[in-house]
Amino acid sequence: SLVNKKSFSFKLEKQNLAIFLPVVNFNNEVISFIISHVDFSKTMNNTTNFLWVSIIFLLLFILILLFTIYHEKNEARVLKMANIDYLTKTDMRRVIIDKINSEILRYIRYKTPFSIIMLDIDKFKLVNDNYGHKAGDIVLQQICKSIMASVRECDSIGRYGGEEFIVVLPETTLEGASKV
Repeated sequence: SLVNKKSFSFKLEKQNLAIFLPVVNFNNEVISFIISHVDFSKTMNNTTNFLWVSIIFLLLFILILLFTIYHEKNEARVLKMANIDYLTKTDMRRVIIDKINSEILRYIRYKTPFSIIMLDIDKFKLVNDNYGHKAGDIVLQQICKSIMASVRECDSIGRYGGEEFIVVLPETTLEGASKV
């Protein structure tokens, strides 16, 4: 290949290689060769190290991704627990008050009517006293299911106190609220 004046390489011993690269002048004539000696044992170590580092980074990326997904799901669960009453599946008092305040602001700006229904279960203490708190919980759950079935999706139901509930009816007049 020296005669052909082209680049070439050949194995010297075990993991060693000699590489010959032609040097060309401005007239495109080969005037010499650059000879390079490569020890592949070091190159193989570098390749192996690169693969291990790549695997470690991939595993770290996967761990960070899994942590992020777990954290987001956990955060959503905590937020739901803070905003939704566990027993009745209605808004917590703070949330329903915020919705009332939003409706007040909307009324001030656009004069959009809204109504609020305040519900209190009469003689509820007697249910707890006579049948126990489990029975009282079932009564609360059934009443909330009944309320939810009676209102629109855009309406909001919130637990104000033990057996007191608020229903917020956006864009609803007194006449519409009395029908609900």
